[in-house]
Amino acid sequence: MPTANAVMHVHETLVTWDEDMNMTGQLAEDWEVSEDGKTWTFFLREGIKFHDGADFNAEAVEKSIKRMLDPETGSPRRSMLAMISDVKVVDPYTVQLITDEPFGPFL
Repeated sequence: MPTANAVMHVHETLVTWDEDMNMTGQLAEDWEVSEDGKTWTFFLREGIKFHDGADFNAEAVEKSIKRMLDPETGSPRRSMLAMISDVKVVDPYTVQLITDEPFGPFL
């Protein structure tokens, strides 16, 4: 089993596929894409905690994505997120991911 598949059974993502291969929210309750296709807004589930008891929120998403994009981190997921040019915390449970160009397969 590839490591990425094993990780999916331990860590949750913002969205995932259901049994019928439809995108469904996991850590995000809902999401929307701007008309120009460059801003992806995720509305996060409330009441979720990390294993250490810390709250899962928009700041945690921002920190995680920026860490994966940082070349110093050496994340194997960096190339998969390379289209993200900015991450913005809108409020505690809303985060926006900005891309330079529309990217349909982003999810």
